Amino acid sequence: MLWRLIPVALILVAIGAVTVGCIGQVSQRVSGTSAANYPADVLKGGGLYAEYACVQCHGVGGRSASALRGTGPSLVSNEFKRTFPKGVSYDSALVSVIRNGMISENDRAASMPAWNGILSEEDMLNIVAYIRASLPDVGVPVPGAQTGEDVYRAFACDKCHGPLGAGGIRNVAARDPGHQVIPALGGADFKKRLRSKDEVRTRLLEGTFVEEGRTGVLYGPAWGKIGTADQIEKVIDYIWEFGGR
Repeated sequence: MLWRLIPVALILVAIGAVTVGCIGQVSQRVSGTSAANYPADVLKGGGLYAEYACVQCHGVGGRSASALRGTGPSLVSNEFKRTFPKGVSYDSALVSVIRNGMISENDRAASMPAWNGILSEEDMLNIVAYIRASLPDVGVPVPGAQTGEDVYRAFACDKCHGPLGAGGIRNVAARDPGHQVIPALGGADFKKRLRSKDEVRTRLLEGTFVEEGRTGVLYGPAWGKIGTADQIEKVIDYIWEFGGR
């Protein structure tokens, strides 16, 4: 999360009975349409869409207006489909954005982080299949965000920083040796980098670009654009607790 949770700003992303403003209710579903008889890849993709925090940016059913603060674009609009270059297949373009991310020079805080090395190629293709199917209800609840631990998981912090912030996950495209392993959120090194809750808060709110957001490099998105103030404070307290303070 301090590197890139994310996630997910330009690709992973009707509203059944809820809005993301009610995200703490785990009874919410990823979409509002019926879940009958979808192919296996669509079902898997729907699970990944919730598990890897795509829904936090792009919203239930991929309709950005349902996302908290509408950070990510709608994934079901014609305008979104027109953002990809001509001559490139839609599926290939989607996989590329999921893998490599997309930097918005006008608003880096709203950029799409890369999932390179975190999601497998099969995972990415399953998410693309789910988007292709118009992000239907596949029976997967939106992760709750009642406690700091809930927020840590709902925003997929654990996917990059590990359970309890253990770290050690590779940043496969990084060139700088200091960036090739995603840092832990605890221990002596963490205490040197972030010495107070205020510093943790700043990092979460503003994000952290690694190697200037070079293609495929993992970085920490700006959760101040996505999470509520209450969610941010809860996850700061949670990180601070297991960080050994």
